[in-house]
Amino acid sequence: MKKQFTLFAATALAAMTVVPTIGFADDSASKTPITYDSKGTVEFVAPTTPNKPLDPTNPDPNKPLDPKDPDGNDPKPGTAGPLSLDFASSFDFGKQEITAVDKTYNASAQMIGTGKDAKYVPDYAQITDNRGTFAGWTLSVKETDSFHTSSNVELKATQIKFADLNHATTNTLKTDVTMPSAGFTLNPAGASVNIMSGAKAADGKTNGTSGTHIIRFGNDNSLKTDDTQANGEKRANTVDPSVTLAVPGSSDKMAQKYTTTLQWTLGETPTTID
Repeated sequence: MKKQFTLFAATALAAMTVVPTIGFADDSASKTPITYDSKGTVEFVAPTTPNKPLDPTNPDPNKPLDPKDPDGNDPKPGTAGPLSLDFASSFDFGKQEITAVDKTYNASAQMIGTGKDAKYVPDYAQITDNRGTFAGWTLSVKETDSFHTSSNVELKATQIKFADLNHATTNTLKTDVTMPSAGFTLNPAGASVNIMSGAKAADGKTNGTSGTHIIRFGNDNSLKTDDTQANGEKRANTVDPSVTLAVPGSSDKMAQKYTTTLQWTLGETPTTID
């Protein structure tokens, strides 16, 4: 009786060891995952609303600003559409004494912001390309007429000069944007000057010419607060020495205010700028 009991116990143990192993392997191999596909979509269209001006030294599309003209009034609104000319500074060269000596006068710097956030920054122009085509663009400017009085008496042979050109953008890609390396000069009723161009991307590709782009004349550390004008009077506005007006001493000058118009144009194709 003892031998039978011992054999039976050993046989039962072997059976218990083998059977669960075989059953577990078969159960795992027979299971197939159940899947289901859904979709996510998004479509982009070109915007039609105007873009607000940004800080030219640190453009942030989440922080639009309100620039002011040199006289403290609001500037003309920017253009609407997916390719837009958002803003361009106006230039005040101060109240100056009549002289027979050649003179160069600094332009007022650009005021942006209001209240405690108001500050002077370099003069600038801003464009935005939200077409989604990456076809490129070109910004140009010209002086449409001579400085003249309200009775159309001209101030002859003047030149508006722009130096220390800098580019700023909201785009984080390689920008592919060019500007004149040595600055540029505007003459009365002269030809239009190409001052900033965004290159076309390769077919089916994108580049950094979309988004908002700024051409800035000078930097924060180049602005001056101690500029003087007629009779040694201190200028009310901070000035930007990167934008100047050259007036020959030989030009006749009336004791009146002279004005001129700068026309900024944004074209839909790129161009080569040296």
